[in-house]
Amino acid sequence: MKDVSYNSQLEISHNFEQISSIINTIIVDPDLEDLLISPYSASTVKSLNNLNRKFDFFSNTLPELADISVCSDDITWSNFFDKKTAGELRKKISHSTELQSLGLMHNPLTTRSAPNNYFIVFAQNIYGITNPDTYGKNLGTLFICLYPDSLLPSVAYENNNYILLADDSEHYYTLHGDDKEGDNIYKLYTDQKDTPSYNDFLISDEYIFHTRTIQDTNYKLIIAFERTDLEKTIIKTFIFLFFIILLSCGIILLLLYLIVNNMILPLEKMAAYMDVLSSSAESTVEDTIHLKGCAEIRTLNDAFSNMLSERKKLTQQLYQTTVNLYETKLQKKEAELKFLRSQVNPHFLYNTLESIKNLALENDVPVIANMTEALSQLFRYNVKGKQMVPLEHELSIVSAYLNIQNIRFGKSLQIIYSIMEDTKKLMVMKFLLQPIIENSIVHGFANRGNSGTLFIASHCHDNKLQIIIQDDGQGMSSEQLDKLNFLLQNNPSDTSSSENHLGISNVHHRIQLAYGTEYGLSIESEENGGTRITLSLPIIEPEKEDS
Repeated sequence: MKDVSYNSQLEISHNFEQISSIINTIIVDPDLEDLLISPYSASTVKSLNNLNRKFDFFSNTLPELADISVCSDDITWSNFFDKKTAGELRKKISHSTELQSLGLMHNPLTTRSAPNNYFIVFAQNIYGITNPDTYGKNLGTLFICLYPDSLLPSVAYENNNYILLADDSEHYYTLHGDDKEGDNIYKLYTDQKDTPSYNDFLISDEYIFHTRTIQDTNYKLIIAFERTDLEKTIIKTFIFLFFIILLSCGIILLLLYLIVNNMILPLEKMAAYMDVLSSSAESTVEDTIHLKGCAEIRTLNDAFSNMLSERKKLTQQLYQTTVNLYETKLQKKEAELKFLRSQVNPHFLYNTLESIKNLALENDVPVIANMTEALSQLFRYNVKGKQMVPLEHELSIVSAYLNIQNIRFGKSLQIIYSIMEDTKKLMVMKFLLQPIIENSIVHGFANRGNSGTLFIASHCHDNKLQIIIQDDGQGMSSEQLDKLNFLLQNNPSDTSSSENHLGISNVHHRIQLAYGTEYGLSIESEENGGTRITLSLPIIEPEKEDS
């Protein structure tokens, strides 16, 4: 009902606004002002023709427009009003400058063209504007009459409601619904309007009323709904909702049955099977489970069966792996026993070398004694002790190795050491320098009778320990140097393509495996200009290694 009254109010207010726009356009029309100033002049016919064309345009634009009248003391130009009626209406608005609504009027007119039913009358006084002699004077009054029947579109409202338009003079008109029933409804409304209302609604035995005032006017809308028809609609709605609820309950029960039968029961069966599987030995439980239900349950059943199959395979693999591990442990124990037995051999070799040394001294052959002592020192260094040693220990082994080489080749090698004091205690890997020095002797001095100068230095630079081994031997060609650098940079462990530099490659590989790719070897060499090898190592203090 509120929606109906609100929409009706909007429709009527819109029509009233159109009427206000038409009146505001007409009252400033110069033809109208000329007609009122000189109603019987030579230009009267022209003014009347111009006004007629404009009034016809407005009538065609607004179907609810019934008549446009102009009245003054000298002239009455109207299809509805005679001079007497127009004069009485003019007195009602006096000297007002505003648009006035004169309410609903029921056949007070004397002309034959006047309607027999109610119509709505608006009026506004016309004042002089363009002529200086009559500026601001009341020249006459403009009346506009509307057909109430055309204010509301009938298609927008249902048959079981009535809409009445009433003014403050107790005049009313039935805009929607039967006119006779409209009279009865208005009488019922006036009998009920003094009774207490409920949320702006008046309720009688036959109708429910709602009233809405049209803004800025003296009109109000009275909306009436047949109570019995409304109750029938409510009953039909309740019956419809009841069947909807019954149907919904049936659908819900069906869905519950499907869910229980296709999802919950299969899942309970799977849960029971998993309990049996977790509490029983594997050999006593079936390998597969068959579940019936929706597609998701069947997919789950297949996945679970595959999982059981994989579980069985993994169990067998785990069993086999356990057996293999046990056998490996047995083999390790056996290897440890063999290693303990093999410890006799190094002791035997040490004692033998010591005996050779003593025998050489007894026979006054110090060269053999010195060589035997150096060889014994190399052997002990290789077999015993930790894999990380101070640099000075590594240099002592290098010195022992060079002593053996000098004994072999008659002291033709000149060794120059430049070892910084702060590097002697730093920790390095065992046998890091000996393969490089051996490479220099074998490849650098091979064509010179193993004679030459070998320079060994160490210092700390850029937070790294750098060890330099440089010789003045035959060096390498640029092709050989590029090939060796490529071998070190790409695959240091692959020495199949360079057997001649196996020691250098192994040292570089050991360093990068232990400390990372930022460490390792760098080589500089020129043909007949010697070779310079620089080892970059991390600085490792003795206490850090011990911890």
